[in-house]
Amino acid sequence: MKSGGKYCMKKKLVIYGMLIAAVLLVGIYFLAFHNKTDCSSVELREEYLRQLGTLKDASIGTEIMIDNNIISGYTSANGNYGIAIFEPSHGDNYKFRINYNSTENEILTVSLLINNVPYDLFWANKADLDVAQITYYTTEGSQEYELDASNNKILPYDCSPAAIEEIRKIKAILDRDEI
Repeated sequence: MKSGGKYCMKKKLVIYGMLIAAVLLVGIYFLAFHNKTDCSSVELREEYLRQLGTLKDASIGTEIMIDNNIISGYTSANGNYGIAIFEPSHGDNYKFRINYNSTENEILTVSLLINNVPYDLFWANKADLDVAQITYYTTEGSQEYELDASNNKILPYDCSPAAIEEIRKIKAILDRDEI
């Protein structure tokens, strides 16, 4: 009987030891994975982008914030540039959401939802650009907008129906005042 009790005790110790080891391994894995996906600083965002395919030398040159999402404009030595979106994660951390690429002579246009609000983003990656004229074509006709493009900014345009209606109201007031 006594030897059977020792066997059960050893078996319990082994099981407890395995459980503790498993919990430790899961914790270590979580911490290692969590640190690799933390994109809360410019340096960490650049490091993350450099891990993506051909962006081994990506450098972030401009950033804007839309509804607590970081929109990063980056360039790479191979002539490509792009916009990467980083969304809030745990606490003050950010995680990579999506990346859009372009070649050096194209205007990068991105349509996306940020917290269920539709946005169009425009970036020409040109230092000498002052104003961007953007024309939207709909079944109702066309509408032209001018956006400040100085300092190589990424240009966000809130294209939600409420925002478009507000712009139409302002434009109608301005047009009426010009008469």
